[in-house]
Amino acid sequence: RTLLCLVDSRVPVTAGVLNTCTSTMLRSRRKAPVQVPEGPAESVSTSLRVRPLTKQEMLQGPATLFASSPRIVEFRNPKQKKLASVFQFDRVHGPEKDTKAVYEESTQPIVERFVREGQDGLVFVHGQTASGKTYTMHGTDEMPGIAHRTIETVFCSIWRSRAKWFSFDLDPKTSRVTTRPADEAKMMRKALRESSPEVAVAMDVNDSAQFDACNASFINASQIDLPDPDTRYAVFGCFVEIYQKSAYDLLDSRPMWQEPKFPGDSRVRLKTDLTISLGPEDHYFVKDTTWVECHSPEQAKELIEKGRENRRTGETKQNSQSSRSHSVFILKLVSTPLNREGNDVLREADVEPHVAQLCLVDLAGSESAKRTDSSGIRLQEAGTINADLGNLKKCLETLKHNQQCTKKRQLKHIPVRSSSLTRLFKKYLEGHGKVMCIATITIPSFFTSPASCSRIIPFEAHQCCHFISTTRIRQA
Repeated sequence: RTLLCLVDSRVPVTAGVLNTCTSTMLRSRRKAPVQVPEGPAESVSTSLRVRPLTKQEMLQGPATLFASSPRIVEFRNPKQKKLASVFQFDRVHGPEKDTKAVYEESTQPIVERFVREGQDGLVFVHGQTASGKTYTMHGTDEMPGIAHRTIETVFCSIWRSRAKWFSFDLDPKTSRVTTRPADEAKMMRKALRESSPEVAVAMDVNDSAQFDACNASFINASQIDLPDPDTRYAVFGCFVEIYQKSAYDLLDSRPMWQEPKFPGDSRVRLKTDLTISLGPEDHYFVKDTTWVECHSPEQAKELIEKGRENRRTGETKQNSQSSRSHSVFILKLVSTPLNREGNDVLREADVEPHVAQLCLVDLAGSESAKRTDSSGIRLQEAGTINADLGNLKKCLETLKHNQQCTKKRQLKHIPVRSSSLTRLFKKYLEGHGKVMCIATITIPSFFTSPASCSRIIPFEAHQCCHFISTTRIRQA
């Protein structure tokens, strides 16, 4: 009936034409849409961090991977004198580079655009199990990782331009940020002062003494110059994990199951997997996860430590604390101009706050069942992890193919919906924002073939080529 309405009544319609038109419409419905990015040229940057060999690895022979230049690494087979393989990246961090240098050269440019321009960003660390991924992302007390350094840079930059507490509201069901009414925000601050008098001083965002005290902890943090002194900022954070194709809230400290109180009773499941829902502007988010408004860098770091305690880990032959899930720490930076009086954020119906999002992802390590000697649930987890990483690689390879195409009909569909991991990062994999891939690796002597090296370095620079970006920048 719909088809006949679209056909001119003066033109006779035969059965053959009708069947042809109907089959064409059905094919167009079944065929997935091809993403055709538009906008200025951007790139997916890649870097490689070579972990130093441990004492146990040194006993097995000399290192087989060498950084010959700031962008090139060479894999040398100890059984052969000739060069086996050469890999090129945007940046190579040798064993002599510490995490501070890795952050400054790879992640800090994304953080600067995140703060200064309000541009979205994605940083993920990938590598084989026990290659130093979690150490690079989270670090130690003596050597903080990328996540902690990012938090310090963000708060050090916006500290004098923070909005009053509770000025914004984030709905976990839609991931939408709105400006909270002034009276409601004032009542919330008053209630918190009465229940927790110790935070009264911290709630004064214009206290210079508080800035000097907090700035003392930012000795190693770099400050980013803000474009507009009349803009006010707030930070929200959440921490989720992707485990066995499902998303879970890492800030929920409840156990997965509650053991029965009486014999014969069944267990009660306390935590449920969260839904990765489609939000505004065709972007996916984790529905009903816990979002916390962070008022200080210490509060944001506490979210990371709490989430790491709840993250699933397990023991394998190669790693006693192997990550069995992909962890995703998300920061939302909310910004809005001041009102005419200059004493609070602007609250107008036609003015929405700008929200930029930065994802810091610690991917679970790719595993070989032969080397990890996994079985049972560990083997099942390894299969899911390798499948997720394979889907992510396909998305990056499709980006490369589409960029090299000269004709529109040669473009391929980016398979972002093939897994929960890639679906969550759909907007980044389709050209929105900036992406940094950090591969961590260590090559002891028992990797004696270029094929082994290629499996360990799946995100080489030639696979993550330039693509078109549709980034939305904060308007000045």
